[in-house]
Amino acid sequence: PMSPTHQPQQRPLMNAVQNEVEGQRQPFQAPSSNQPPVRPPRHISTVPEAALRRPRATSPLPQNELDMSGLHRPYPTASPTSPISIENELMRASPIQPSMLAATEDAQHPMRSSPHGTAPPPRPPREGVGLRSVMADMSQIPSRNQSVPTTLAPEEEQSVPERSPSRSPVNKPALALEEKQALMREIQARDLAISEMKKKENWWRTEVSLARKQQANKSFDDGPDADEVLLMDVDHLPEDKVKLFEQLVSVKSELRRVKASILQQAQPMSDKVSQADRMRTAALQEAAYFKSKYLALKSRRQQDLAQIEGSRCDELEKRLANALVENEANAKLLQQLQKRSQYDQHARTATEERAREAQERAEEAQQAHQRALEELQMVYARATKAEMQVRDNALKIADLTQQLSEALLAPPSTMSQEATEAQLKASQLEAANLRARNETASLKQKLAEQMDDIDRLRASLSEREDALAEAKRHVEDYEIQLNIMRDAMNQQQQNTVNGGFSSTRAY
Repeated sequence: PMSPTHQPQQRPLMNAVQNEVEGQRQPFQAPSSNQPPVRPPRHISTVPEAALRRPRATSPLPQNELDMSGLHRPYPTASPTSPISIENELMRASPIQPSMLAATEDAQHPMRSSPHGTAPPPRPPREGVGLRSVMADMSQIPSRNQSVPTTLAPEEEQSVPERSPSRSPVNKPALALEEKQALMREIQARDLAISEMKKKENWWRTEVSLARKQQANKSFDDGPDADEVLLMDVDHLPEDKVKLFEQLVSVKSELRRVKASILQQAQPMSDKVSQADRMRTAALQEAAYFKSKYLALKSRRQQDLAQIEGSRCDELEKRLANALVENEANAKLLQQLQKRSQYDQHARTATEERAREAQERAEEAQQAHQRALEELQMVYARATKAEMQVRDNALKIADLTQQLSEALLAPPSTMSQEATEAQLKASQLEAANLRARNETASLKQKLAEQMDDIDRLRASLSEREDALAEAKRHVEDYEIQLNIMRDAMNQQQQNTVNGGFSSTRAY
Protein backbone atom coordinates (compact mmCIF):
# COMPACT_ATOMS: atom_id res chain seq x y z
CA PRO A 1 0.00 0.00 0.00
CA MET A 2 1.16 3.54 -0.88
CA SER A 3 0.98 6.54 1.36
CA PRO A 4 -1.48 9.40 0.48
CA THR A 5 1.42 11.81 -0.04
CA HIS A 6 2.61 9.81 -3.05
CA GLN A 7 -0.78 9.64 -4.77
CA PRO A 8 -0.87 13.26 -6.19
CA GLN A 9 2.59 12.84 -7.63
CA GLN A 10 1.65 9.56 -9.32
CA ARG A 11 -1.56 10.81 -11.02
CA PRO A 12 0.13 12.38 -14.11
CA LEU A 13 2.16 9.26 -14.60
CA MET A 14 -0.88 7.01 -14.27
CA ASN A 15 -2.67 9.17 -16.83
CA ALA A 16 0.27 8.73 -19.18
CA VAL A 17 0.14 4.97 -18.69
CA GLN A 18 -3.62 4.87 -19.41
CA ASN A 19 -3.17 6.99 -22.55
CA GLU A 20 -0.42 4.69 -23.74
CA VAL A 21 -2.63 1.65 -23.20
CA GLU A 22 -5.46 3.28 -25.13
CA GLY A 23 -3.04 4.17 -27.95
CA GLN A 24 -1.87 0.57 -28.17
CA ARG A 25 -5.42 -0.73 -28.17
CA GLN A 26 -6.43 1.62 -31.11
CA PRO A 27 -3.67 1.49 -33.73
CA PHE A 28 -3.93 3.68 -36.82
CA GLN A 29 -4.84 2.10 -40.12
CA ALA A 30 -2.56 2.69 -43.12
CA PRO A 31 -4.26 4.48 -46.03
CA SER A 32 -2.74 2.11 -48.56
CA SER A 33 -0.64 -1.03 -48.60
CA ASN A 34 2.20 0.66 -50.55
CA GLN A 35 2.69 3.59 -48.17
CA PRO A 36 4.10 3.24 -44.62
CA PRO A 37 1.67 3.62 -41.73
CA VAL A 38 0.97 7.14 -40.56
CA ARG A 39 2.65 7.97 -37.29
CA PRO A 40 0.13 8.72 -34.52
CA PRO A 41 0.14 12.25 -33.16
CA ARG A 42 2.37 12.67 -30.15
CA HIS A 43 0.78 13.94 -27.01
CA ILE A 44 2.68 15.55 -24.21
CA SER A 45 1.23 13.04 -21.73
CA THR A 46 2.87 10.11 -23.59
CA VAL A 47 6.39 11.50 -23.18
CA PRO A 48 8.16 10.51 -19.94
CA GLU A 49 8.86 13.26 -17.48
CA ALA A 50 12.61 12.46 -17.42
CA ALA A 51 12.76 12.86 -21.22
CA LEU A 52 11.07 16.28 -21.08
CA ARG A 53 13.68 17.55 -18.64
CA ARG A 54 16.65 16.49 -20.81
CA PRO A 55 18.24 19.12 -23.13
CA ARG A 56 17.13 18.84 -26.77
CA ALA A 57 20.41 20.05 -28.24
CA THR A 58 22.36 17.63 -30.37
CA SER A 59 24.93 15.74 -28.37
CA PRO A 60 28.54 15.49 -29.60
CA LEU A 61 29.69 12.09 -30.70
CA PRO A 62 32.01 10.02 -28.49
CA GLN A 63 35.67 10.32 -29.48
CA ASN A 64 37.42 7.41 -27.76
CA GLU A 65 36.88 3.91 -26.44
CA LEU A 66 36.47 5.12 -22.84
CA ASP A 67 33.38 7.10 -23.87
CA MET A 68 32.05 4.05 -25.70
CA SER A 69 32.54 1.92 -22.60
CA GLY A 70 30.64 4.61 -20.68
CA LEU A 71 27.82 4.33 -23.21
CA HIS A 72 27.68 0.58 -22.95
CA ARG A 73 27.64 0.78 -19.15
CA PRO A 74 25.37 3.67 -18.14
CA TYR A 75 25.04 2.32 -14.61
CA PRO A 76 27.72 1.42 -12.05
CA THR A 77 28.75 -2.20 -12.02
CA ALA A 78 27.78 -4.21 -8.99
CA SER A 79 27.45 -7.82 -8.10
CA PRO A 80 24.17 -9.46 -9.18
CA THR A 81 23.29 -10.37 -5.62
CA SER A 82 24.22 -7.07 -4.00
CA PRO A 83 21.41 -5.02 -2.43
CA ILE A 84 22.37 -1.92 -4.47
CA SER A 85 21.96 -3.71 -7.78
CA ILE A 86 18.64 -5.21 -6.69
CA GLU A 87 17.30 -1.82 -5.60
CA ASN A 88 18.48 -0.17 -8.84
CA GLU A 89 16.79 -2.84 -10.95
CA LEU A 90 13.59 -2.47 -8.98
CA MET A 91 13.67 1.32 -9.35
CA ARG A 92 14.26 1.04 -13.08
CA ALA A 93 11.44 -1.46 -13.51
CA SER A 94 8.98 0.35 -11.25
CA PRO A 95 6.43 2.51 -13.20
CA ILE A 96 5.67 4.74 -10.22
CA GLN A 97 9.10 6.17 -9.42
CA PRO A 98 10.64 7.64 -12.61
CA SER A 99 11.46 10.96 -10.96
CA MET A 100 13.31 9.25 -8.11
CA LEU A 101 15.25 7.11 -10.62
CA ALA A 102 16.23 10.17 -12.66
CA ALA A 103 17.36 12.00 -9.53
CA THR A 104 19.41 8.98 -8.43
CA GLU A 105 21.04 8.67 -11.85
CA ASP A 106 21.83 12.39 -11.93
CA ALA A 107 23.41 12.15 -8.48
CA GLN A 108 25.50 9.11 -9.43
CA HIS A 109 26.58 10.54 -12.83
CA PRO A 110 26.74 14.34 -12.67
CA MET A 111 28.42 14.59 -16.08
CA ARG A 112 25.32 13.35 -17.86
CA SER A 113 23.17 16.35 -17.05
CA SER A 114 25.90 18.87 -17.77
CA PRO A 115 25.73 20.32 -21.31
CA HIS A 116 29.55 20.44 -21.56
CA GLY A 117 30.11 16.70 -20.96
CA THR A 118 31.97 14.77 -23.61
CA ALA A 119 29.76 11.67 -23.51
CA PRO A 120 26.10 12.31 -22.53
CA PRO A 121 23.79 9.31 -22.21
CA PRO A 122 21.67 8.23 -25.19
CA ARG A 123 18.20 9.59 -25.69
CA PRO A 124 15.30 7.65 -24.20
CA PRO A 125 12.99 5.72 -26.53
CA ARG A 126 10.08 7.58 -28.10
CA GLU A 127 7.51 4.96 -27.25
CA GLY A 128 7.04 6.26 -23.71
CA VAL A 129 6.01 4.21 -20.71
CA GLY A 130 3.79 1.19 -21.32
CA LEU A 131 2.34 -1.47 -19.11
CA ARG A 132 3.67 -4.23 -21.34
CA SER A 133 7.24 -2.99 -21.14
CA VAL A 134 6.89 -2.55 -17.39
CA MET A 135 5.63 -6.12 -16.97
CA ALA A 136 8.42 -7.42 -19.23
CA ASP A 137 11.04 -5.58 -17.17
CA MET A 138 9.54 -6.88 -13.94
CA SER A 139 9.63 -10.46 -15.27
CA GLN A 140 13.29 -10.07 -16.29
CA ILE A 141 14.48 -8.94 -12.83
CA PRO A 142 16.73 -11.73 -11.54
CA SER A 143 16.31 -13.26 -8.15
CA ARG A 144 18.99 -13.26 -5.47
CA ASN A 145 20.38 -16.68 -6.44
CA GLN A 146 20.41 -15.91 -10.18
CA SER A 147 23.02 -13.96 -12.07
CA VAL A 148 22.02 -10.63 -13.63
CA PRO A 149 22.80 -10.58 -17.37
CA THR A 150 25.26 -7.90 -18.37
CA THR A 151 23.73 -7.29 -21.80
CA LEU A 152 21.74 -4.10 -22.27
CA ALA A 153 18.19 -3.70 -23.48
CA PRO A 154 17.59 -3.47 -27.25
CA GLU A 155 16.62 0.21 -26.95
CA GLU A 156 19.91 1.04 -25.21
CA GLU A 157 21.93 -0.91 -27.79
CA GLN A 158 20.16 0.90 -30.62
CA SER A 159 20.84 4.27 -29.05
CA VAL A 160 24.61 4.02 -29.68
CA PRO A 161 25.38 6.16 -32.75
CA GLU A 162 26.70 4.46 -35.83
CA ARG A 163 29.31 7.16 -36.49
CA SER A 164 31.42 6.35 -33.40
CA PRO A 165 35.18 5.93 -33.93
CA SER A 166 35.12 2.30 -32.74
CA ARG A 167 32.76 1.34 -35.57
CA SER A 168 34.18 3.53 -38.29
CA PRO A 169 36.52 1.67 -40.69
CA VAL A 170 38.86 4.67 -40.87
CA ASN A 171 40.22 4.32 -37.29
CA LYS A 172 40.71 0.53 -37.37
CA PRO A 173 44.26 0.65 -38.90
CA ALA A 174 45.27 3.30 -36.36
CA LEU A 175 44.10 1.15 -33.47
CA ALA A 176 45.84 -1.91 -34.91
CA LEU A 177 49.06 0.13 -35.33
CA GLU A 178 48.89 1.34 -31.72
CA GLU A 179 48.33 -2.19 -30.45
CA LYS A 180 51.25 -3.43 -32.55
CA GLN A 181 53.54 -0.69 -31.24
CA ALA A 182 52.54 -1.45 -27.64
CA LEU A 183 53.20 -5.14 -28.23
CA MET A 184 56.61 -4.38 -29.74
CA ARG A 185 57.52 -2.19 -26.77
CA GLU A 186 56.55 -4.97 -24.37
CA ILE A 187 58.59 -7.51 -26.36
CA GLN A 188 61.63 -5.21 -26.34
CA ALA A 189 61.34 -4.73 -22.56
CA ARG A 190 61.18 -8.46 -22.01
CA ASP A 191 64.16 -9.04 -24.33
CA LEU A 192 66.13 -6.46 -22.34
CA ALA A 193 65.28 -8.23 -19.07
CA ILE A 194 66.30 -11.60 -20.55
CA SER A 195 69.63 -10.18 -21.74
CA GLU A 196 70.32 -8.72 -18.27
CA MET A 197 69.58 -12.09 -16.67
CA LYS A 198 71.88 -13.82 -19.17
CA LYS A 199 74.66 -11.39 -18.27
CA LYS A 200 74.23 -12.21 -14.58
CA GLU A 201 74.09 -15.96 -15.27
CA ASN A 202 77.87 -16.32 -15.75
CA TRP A 203 78.53 -14.43 -12.53
CA TRP A 204 76.17 -16.67 -10.59
CA ARG A 205 77.77 -19.78 -12.05
CA THR A 206 81.20 -18.55 -10.98
CA GLU A 207 79.95 -17.86 -7.45
CA VAL A 208 78.37 -21.31 -7.20
CA SER A 209 81.54 -23.05 -8.40
CA LEU A 210 83.68 -21.12 -5.87
CA ALA A 211 81.26 -21.99 -3.07
CA ARG A 212 81.37 -25.67 -4.02
CA LYS A 213 85.18 -25.66 -3.99
CA GLN A 214 85.27 -24.01 -0.56
CA GLN A 215 82.73 -26.49 0.79
CA ALA A 216 84.78 -29.40 -0.58
CA ASN A 217 88.01 -28.04 0.98
CA LYS A 218 86.65 -27.59 4.53
CA SER A 219 83.85 -29.41 6.30
CA PHE A 220 80.82 -27.31 7.16
CA ASP A 221 78.61 -28.06 10.12
CA ASP A 222 74.99 -27.23 9.40
CA GLY A 223 73.53 -28.68 12.60
CA PRO A 224 71.17 -26.96 15.04
CA ASP A 225 74.06 -25.95 17.36
CA ALA A 226 76.38 -24.70 14.60
CA ASP A 227 75.48 -21.04 15.20
CA GLU A 228 76.16 -21.34 18.93
CA VAL A 229 79.51 -23.09 18.30
CA LEU A 230 80.56 -20.35 15.90
CA LEU A 231 79.35 -17.73 18.35
CA MET A 232 81.32 -19.22 21.25
CA ASP A 233 84.53 -19.51 19.18
CA VAL A 234 85.94 -16.25 20.54
CA ASP A 235 89.50 -17.28 21.39
CA HIS A 236 90.97 -14.74 19.00
CA LEU A 237 88.96 -11.84 20.49
CA PRO A 238 89.92 -9.64 23.46
CA GLU A 239 88.47 -10.16 26.91
CA ASP A 240 85.91 -7.35 26.80
CA LYS A 241 84.45 -8.67 23.55
CA VAL A 242 84.39 -12.17 25.00
CA LYS A 243 82.32 -10.90 27.93
CA LEU A 244 80.09 -9.06 25.51
CA PHE A 245 79.53 -12.24 23.51
CA GLU A 246 78.78 -14.22 26.67
CA GLN A 247 76.21 -11.64 27.73
CA LEU A 248 74.75 -11.74 24.23
CA VAL A 249 74.44 -15.53 24.41
CA SER A 250 72.76 -15.30 27.82
CA VAL A 251 70.37 -12.64 26.52
CA LYS A 252 69.53 -14.82 23.50
CA SER A 253 68.85 -17.83 25.70
CA GLU A 254 66.66 -15.70 27.97
CA LEU A 255 64.86 -14.31 24.93
CA ARG A 256 64.26 -17.82 23.63
CA ARG A 257 62.89 -18.90 27.00
CA VAL A 258 60.63 -15.83 27.19
CA LYS A 259 59.36 -16.48 23.66
CA ALA A 260 58.55 -20.08 24.57
CA SER A 261 56.69 -18.96 27.71
CA ILE A 262 54.81 -16.29 25.74
CA LEU A 263 53.78 -18.83 23.11
CA GLN A 264 52.67 -21.22 25.83
CA GLN A 265 50.63 -18.51 27.54
CA ALA A 266 49.19 -17.25 24.25
CA GLN A 267 47.89 -20.66 23.21
CA PRO A 268 44.61 -20.36 25.20
CA MET A 269 44.10 -16.86 23.83
CA SER A 270 44.65 -18.10 20.28
CA ASP A 271 42.10 -20.83 20.92
CA LYS A 272 39.65 -18.21 22.18
CA VAL A 273 40.34 -16.02 19.15
CA SER A 274 39.74 -18.93 16.77
CA GLN A 275 36.50 -19.71 18.59
CA ALA A 276 35.50 -16.05 18.34
CA ASP A 277 36.29 -16.12 14.61
CA ARG A 278 34.07 -19.15 14.17
CA MET A 279 31.29 -17.42 16.08
CA ARG A 280 31.82 -14.28 14.00
CA THR A 281 31.60 -16.31 10.78
CA ALA A 282 28.36 -17.92 11.94
CA ALA A 283 26.99 -14.51 12.95
CA LEU A 284 27.94 -13.04 9.57
CA GLN A 285 26.13 -15.87 7.81
CA GLU A 286 23.05 -15.28 9.94
CA ALA A 287 23.29 -11.53 9.30
CA ALA A 288 23.57 -12.10 5.54
CA TYR A 289 20.50 -14.31 5.64
CA PHE A 290 18.43 -11.80 7.61
CA LYS A 291 19.69 -8.94 5.45
CA SER A 292 18.62 -10.70 2.27
CA LYS A 293 15.30 -11.48 3.91
CA TYR A 294 14.87 -7.85 4.94
CA LEU A 295 15.69 -6.64 1.43
CA ALA A 296 13.22 -9.08 -0.05
CA LEU A 297 10.54 -7.89 2.39
CA LYS A 298 11.43 -4.27 1.73
CA SER A 299 11.15 -4.63 -2.04
CA ARG A 300 7.95 -6.73 -1.70
CA ARG A 301 9.40 -9.66 -3.60
CA GLN A 302 7.50 -12.61 -2.25
CA GLN A 303 9.10 -15.03 -4.72
CA ASP A 304 12.63 -14.18 -3.57
CA LEU A 305 11.51 -14.30 0.04
CA ALA A 306 10.04 -17.75 -0.47
CA GLN A 307 13.20 -18.84 -2.28
CA ILE A 308 15.40 -17.48 0.54
CA GLU A 309 13.24 -19.20 3.15
CA GLY A 310 13.35 -22.43 1.15
CA SER A 311 17.12 -22.33 0.76
CA ARG A 312 17.44 -21.53 4.46
CA CYS A 313 15.19 -24.45 5.36
CA ASP A 314 17.13 -26.76 3.03
CA GLU A 315 20.42 -25.69 4.58
CA LEU A 316 19.09 -26.18 8.10
CA GLU A 317 17.65 -29.57 7.12
CA LYS A 318 21.03 -30.59 5.69
CA ARG A 319 22.77 -29.46 8.85
CA LEU A 320 20.22 -31.29 10.98
CA ALA A 321 20.60 -34.44 8.87
CA ASN A 322 24.38 -34.27 9.13
CA ALA A 323 24.13 -33.69 12.88
CA LEU A 324 21.74 -36.63 13.27
CA VAL A 325 23.99 -38.90 11.20
CA GLU A 326 26.99 -37.81 13.20
CA ASN A 327 25.08 -38.29 16.46
CA GLU A 328 23.99 -41.77 15.40
CA ALA A 329 27.55 -42.67 14.43
CA ASN A 330 28.80 -41.35 17.76
CA ALA A 331 26.11 -43.32 19.60
CA LYS A 332 27.08 -46.52 17.78
CA LEU A 333 30.73 -45.86 18.50
CA LEU A 334 29.89 -45.20 22.15
CA GLN A 335 27.98 -48.48 22.39
CA GLN A 336 30.86 -50.36 20.80
CA LEU A 337 33.31 -48.72 23.18
CA GLN A 338 31.08 -49.53 26.16
CA LYS A 339 30.81 -53.18 25.11
CA ARG A 340 34.55 -53.34 24.53
CA SER A 341 35.22 -51.73 27.91
CA GLN A 342 32.89 -54.21 29.64
CA TYR A 343 34.59 -57.11 27.88
CA ASP A 344 38.00 -55.72 28.79
CA GLN A 345 36.88 -55.24 32.39
CA HIS A 346 35.63 -58.85 32.62
CA ALA A 347 38.82 -60.10 31.02
CA ARG A 348 40.91 -58.00 33.38
CA THR A 349 38.98 -59.31 36.40
CA ALA A 350 39.42 -62.92 35.27
CA THR A 351 43.09 -62.31 34.59
CA GLU A 352 43.57 -60.77 38.03
CA GLU A 353 41.88 -63.77 39.66
CA ARG A 354 44.07 -66.17 37.69
CA ALA A 355 47.16 -64.17 38.57
CA ARG A 356 46.21 -64.19 42.26
CA GLU A 357 45.66 -67.94 42.24
CA ALA A 358 48.92 -68.48 40.38
CA GLN A 359 50.66 -66.27 42.94
CA GLU A 360 49.23 -68.33 45.78
CA ARG A 361 50.34 -71.58 44.12
CA ALA A 362 53.77 -70.11 43.50
CA GLU A 363 54.04 -69.07 47.15
CA GLU A 364 53.04 -72.56 48.30
CA ALA A 365 55.58 -74.15 45.95
CA GLN A 366 58.24 -71.71 47.14
CA GLN A 367 57.53 -72.58 50.78
CA ALA A 368 57.74 -76.33 50.03
CA HIS A 369 60.98 -75.78 48.15
CA GLN A 370 62.35 -73.76 51.07
CA ARG A 371 61.51 -76.58 53.51
CA ALA A 372 63.17 -79.13 51.23
CA LEU A 373 66.26 -76.93 50.99
CA GLU A 374 66.42 -76.61 54.77
CA GLU A 375 66.19 -80.38 55.21
CA LEU A 376 68.83 -80.89 52.55
CA GLN A 377 71.07 -78.38 54.32
CA MET A 378 70.70 -80.28 57.58
CA VAL A 379 71.53 -83.59 55.89
CA TYR A 380 74.52 -82.02 54.18
CA ALA A 381 75.79 -80.66 57.52
CA ARG A 382 75.48 -84.11 59.07
CA ALA A 383 77.33 -85.68 56.15
CA THR A 384 80.10 -83.09 56.44
CA LYS A 385 80.40 -83.77 60.15
CA ALA A 386 80.57 -87.52 59.52
CA GLU A 387 83.28 -87.06 56.90
CA MET A 388 85.34 -84.96 59.34
CA GLN A 389 84.95 -87.65 61.95
CA VAL A 390 86.03 -90.28 59.44
CA ARG A 391 89.15 -88.27 58.65
CA ASP A 392 89.93 -87.93 62.34
CA ASN A 393 89.46 -91.65 62.80
CA ALA A 394 91.75 -92.34 59.85
CA LEU A 395 94.42 -90.16 61.43
CA LYS A 396 94.02 -91.96 64.71
CA ILE A 397 94.24 -95.31 62.95
CA ALA A 398 97.42 -94.22 61.24
CA ASP A 399 98.86 -93.10 64.58
CA LEU A 400 97.91 -96.35 66.25
CA THR A 401 99.35 -98.33 63.38
CA GLN A 402 102.63 -96.49 63.81
CA GLN A 403 102.58 -97.13 67.53
CA LEU A 404 101.86 -100.79 66.85
CA SER A 405 104.82 -101.05 64.56
CA GLU A 406 107.01 -99.38 67.15
CA ALA A 407 105.70 -101.73 69.80
CA LEU A 408 106.48 -104.71 67.65
CA LEU A 409 110.02 -103.48 67.26
CA ALA A 410 110.34 -102.78 71.01
CA PRO A 411 111.50 -105.42 73.66
CA PRO A 412 108.99 -108.14 74.55
CA SER A 413 108.45 -106.97 78.13
CA THR A 414 107.27 -103.61 77.13
CA MET A 415 105.78 -104.87 73.89
CA SER A 416 103.22 -107.02 75.57
CA GLN A 417 101.96 -104.18 77.71
CA GLU A 418 101.97 -101.69 74.87
CA ALA A 419 100.45 -104.30 72.57
CA THR A 420 97.58 -104.82 74.92
CA GLU A 421 97.10 -101.10 75.20
CA ALA A 422 97.38 -100.73 71.43
CA GLN A 423 94.98 -103.57 70.86
CA LEU A 424 92.57 -101.99 73.28
CA LYS A 425 92.86 -98.64 71.56
CA ALA A 426 92.61 -100.30 68.14
CA SER A 427 89.48 -102.11 69.18
CA GLN A 428 88.05 -98.85 70.49
CA LEU A 429 88.98 -97.05 67.30
CA GLU A 430 87.56 -99.82 65.14
CA ALA A 431 84.36 -99.65 67.12
CA ALA A 432 84.24 -95.87 66.70
CA ASN A 433 85.04 -96.24 63.00
CA LEU A 434 82.31 -98.80 62.64
CA ARG A 435 79.87 -96.51 64.40
CA ALA A 436 80.91 -93.61 62.16
CA ARG A 437 80.50 -95.75 59.06
CA ASN A 438 77.11 -96.91 60.23
CA GLU A 439 76.08 -93.34 60.95
CA THR A 440 77.38 -92.20 57.54
CA ALA A 441 75.45 -94.98 55.82
CA SER A 442 72.30 -94.07 57.72
CA LEU A 443 72.77 -90.40 56.85
CA LYS A 444 73.27 -91.25 53.16
CA GLN A 445 70.15 -93.37 53.28
CA LYS A 446 68.22 -90.51 54.87
CA LEU A 447 69.60 -88.14 52.21
CA ALA A 448 68.37 -90.45 49.46
CA GLU A 449 64.99 -90.70 51.17
CA GLN A 450 64.78 -86.90 51.43
CA MET A 451 65.65 -86.53 47.75
CA ASP A 452 62.93 -89.04 46.91
CA ASP A 453 60.51 -87.07 49.08
CA ILE A 454 61.46 -83.85 47.23
CA ASP A 455 60.84 -85.49 43.85
CA ARG A 456 57.55 -86.89 45.09
CA LEU A 457 56.50 -83.47 46.41
CA ARG A 458 57.38 -81.83 43.09
CA ALA A 459 55.39 -84.43 41.17
CA SER A 460 52.42 -84.00 43.50
CA LEU A 461 52.70 -80.20 43.16
CA SER A 462 52.61 -80.41 39.36
CA GLU A 463 49.64 -82.80 39.55
CA ARG A 464 47.80 -80.44 41.87
CA GLU A 465 48.53 -77.49 39.57
CA ASP A 466 47.13 -79.44 36.61
CA ALA A 467 44.09 -80.39 38.64
CA LEU A 468 43.63 -76.76 39.71
CA ALA A 469 43.81 -75.55 36.10
CA GLU A 470 41.29 -78.18 35.05
CA ALA A 471 39.01 -77.16 37.91
CA LYS A 472 39.29 -73.49 36.87
CA ARG A 473 38.34 -74.36 33.31
CA HIS A 474 35.33 -76.28 34.63
CA VAL A 475 34.39 -73.34 36.84
CA GLU A 476 34.60 -70.92 33.89
CA ASP A 477 32.46 -73.24 31.77
CA TYR A 478 29.94 -73.49 34.60
CA GLU A 479 29.89 -69.69 34.98
CA ILE A 480 29.27 -69.24 31.25
CA GLN A 481 26.43 -71.79 31.34
CA LEU A 482 25.04 -70.11 34.46
CA ASN A 483 25.06 -66.69 32.75
CA ILE A 484 23.36 -68.15 29.68
CA MET A 485 20.70 -69.75 31.86
CA ARG A 486 20.20 -66.48 33.77
CA ASP A 487 19.78 -64.55 30.53
CA ALA A 488 17.30 -67.16 29.29
CA MET A 489 15.36 -66.97 32.55
CA ASN A 490 15.30 -63.17 32.46
CA GLN A 491 14.14 -63.23 28.83
CA GLN A 492 11.45 -65.75 29.71
CA GLN A 493 10.30 -63.62 32.64
CA GLN A 494 10.14 -60.53 30.42
CA ASN A 495 8.16 -62.42 27.80
CA THR A 496 5.83 -63.63 30.53
CA VAL A 497 5.37 -60.10 31.88
CA ASN A 498 4.82 -58.65 28.40
CA GLY A 499 2.49 -61.39 27.21
CA GLY A 500 0.44 -61.68 30.36
CA PHE A 501 -0.61 -65.07 31.70
CA SER A 502 0.50 -67.51 29.02
CA SER A 503 0.40 -71.25 29.09
CA THR A 504 3.50 -72.83 30.68
CA ARG A 505 5.51 -75.26 28.64
CA ALA A 506 5.94 -78.79 29.85
CA TYR A 507 9.54 -79.91 30.14
